[in-house]
Formats: sequence, structure tokens, C-alpha cells
Amino acid sequence: MYGFKIGSSCVIEKNGEYLLVTETKRKIRGLLGHAGGKVEESDGEMPESLRNCAEREALEELGKRVSVKSLINLYIVSDRSFHAAFFAEIVEEDVSKPELEHGYYDRDGIESSPEALRHSRVLQAIIDFEAGKSIDTPSTPDIEMLEEIAYDLRPNRQPVVLN
Repeated sequence: MYGFKIGSSCVIEKNGEYLLVTETKRKIRGLLGHAGGKVEESDGEMPESLRNCAEREALEELGKRVSVKSLINLYIVSDRSFHAAFFAEIVEEDVSKPELEHGYYDRDGIESSPEALRHSRVLQAIIDFEAGKSIDTPSTPDIEMLEEIAYDLRPNRQPVVLN
């Protein structure tokens, strides 16, 4: 609709390990990543929020209901694409059948095998999370600032909803 790729994902941590999915798409089959994906758009309507996208993708890919707690960072992927990584907690297990295999991995294992990751943002989101680089949601001046940045990046200047 607006020629811009927008995505979000969930960083889920439990006892020092991170829940990662094993990708099944042809070009990235077998690589590890956080549960996440693209923001869904509707013709003539505002797209879903980045927060809702992250929660929906976790439900689809993991079969678990999660609650987003904070925005870790907004990563500029290219001049036509950005990605929001959220810290999320599991609030309900086994809600539906997961689309992807998944498991917990410690940071050392993730760091020592960068070739096993879908992209460098998988590890970077963990590093940023552990460094405390997160912004409480739903509404802070920092979120408003990120919305303005995202708005400025969009070709048709439609606002991006983070909450």
C-alpha cells in the first residue's frame, strides 16, 4: 500500500535464555530469529500497530499469547524498511498450534553462531535488551519521538502506530 516494509518482533527471555523460532521460508530455512513479521495493512485503513503486530506474530508462530512490556529499539533496516523489537512476556502457553518450531537459546550460543541467525538484528536486540535499552510502553515521549521518525521515513507520511 505505501511501499515501505514495517515489521516487529518479540524478544522473550526466560532464565537467561531467549525463545527463538526456526524459520521455514525457502531463503531462510533453518535460520533462527525472534517471533515476528510484517505489519498487516488494510486498504484505506490504518495498519495494525507495531505492538499488535508483535503480539499477533508471537501467537501465530509460537502458539503462545504474549504481552509486550517495552520497546527495545527501532532498527532502520534500509531507507525503505524498519523493524521494532519489543520485550514481551508469555502470559498464556499453548493457545494454538505453533506455525514454527522454537526453543530457548542462551546468549553465548547465539553469539558464537552468527551464521545460524536470520540477520544480525536477532543478536543486536538481545544485546540492547540486556543493556537496558528499552522504552516502557504504551505512551512516553520516546514513543512519540519514534512515531515521528517513522512518519518522516514513510513516503506518503502516514503515521506509524507503535502502541
